[in-house]
Amino acid sequence: MSLKQRIFPEVEIYKEKIEVKYLVRQNAFVLSLIALLGLLSMTYLIIVQAEIRMIMGLGAAFIVILIFNIASLAYGMTNIEFLKFNKFITSISFFTLIIILILYFQSASFIPLLFLGYLIVAIYKDLKVLGVISLYFVLTISMLLLNYSYLFDFRNNPSTNYIVIGFFVFFFLILLMISTYITTKESKFFYNEISFSKEKEVRNLDLLIELKEKIELETFEHSNFYEKTKGLFKDFSLKLKIEDIFQDKIDIIDKLSHDIDKEVLLKEYPDFNLDDLNRLEKLILTKDSILRKIALKIYYYNQKKIHEKEIFSENHFESFNKSTDDIEVKIISFAIFFVILKKGLPGIKSMSNEALYDAIIKTDFYHFIHPDIREIYEKNPEVFNAIVLDAFSEVTNY
Repeated sequence: MSLKQRIFPEVEIYKEKIEVKYLVRQNAFVLSLIALLGLLSMTYLIIVQAEIRMIMGLGAAFIVILIFNIASLAYGMTNIEFLKFNKFITSISFFTLIIILILYFQSASFIPLLFLGYLIVAIYKDLKVLGVISLYFVLTISMLLLNYSYLFDFRNNPSTNYIVIGFFVFFFLILLMISTYITTKESKFFYNEISFSKEKEVRNLDLLIELKEKIELETFEHSNFYEKTKGLFKDFSLKLKIEDIFQDKIDIIDKLSHDIDKEVLLKEYPDFNLDDLNRLEKLILTKDSILRKIALKIYYYNQKKIHEKEIFSENHFESFNKSTDDIEVKIISFAIFFVILKKGLPGIKSMSNEALYDAIIKTDFYHFIHPDIREIYEKNPEVFNAIVLDAFSEVTNY
């Protein structure tokens, strides 16, 4: 199922942006928790008067992890690979420090720190990281049971069963892994659906612009936009009695809108570099520019009142498999969808049986349909073709 094609391949672009945004937050949150645990560990070592070399060594290790995290966050703003690599290094290093604490004190009271470390690492919501740490966890518990079994002895029970203890620990770890796996998959679903909605939003804006060109009497006029903007900032600068620093920027935007080569502009405006031109390019106002799409989105968004509780409701995610719908409703919804695609719409050509089958079974639509209905269509597509023939007798069989 993970090999299904995207309805819109551009979804991956938005999905990566969302993941990077939350990955930065996750790294920062994990960093703060590690710093807090490091501070508490150092305080405890000082209170119990541990060896100086232990205090210095553990403190230096925590500082190295913090510095590495800060550096990764800084470089991760330009290259996401630093953030991904940071997750593995931080997780393994932090888990190793916990093992050092357990071996140094050789006390059962420090073993719960392993579970605490696992939960902190789980904040990353990365299945690969969790897989590595889970293996590390199992090896650690196995090593403790084999070489430091006395850590699991109970004072009031001289006949400790290490097999039972090991089974309990591994069973508890499995429960943690399952719960974390479910949370991680839900996050991936959230990223995917939000990015899918973003892509549809962009396509709808493109369609809206195209419709405006076809049905509206007035045309999109932007030739006077830069002159009016220049006059506005000129008056603004005079009002504040400051130098007009906006004129060159507006001139550059105007020339970029007329497809003047950036190398020519760099020679004409030596105070600007390529990064400046790339930023100014985003402020171009043309028929299909990003700025116009943003303006349209703001305009139409303000036309509709949306309650906050509706923003992340199930209605936000389109599907033919809503949990609150009866199976009959799901069948009817899919049948109507199938008939529409088979019949065609104004501007959308009718799809052949083969093209329709590929679109439903081999793309993201596969996940939007109830499994039972999908199985019927996958094994007996002629059932739905009969529905089409019954609804529109003029539809031809391909």
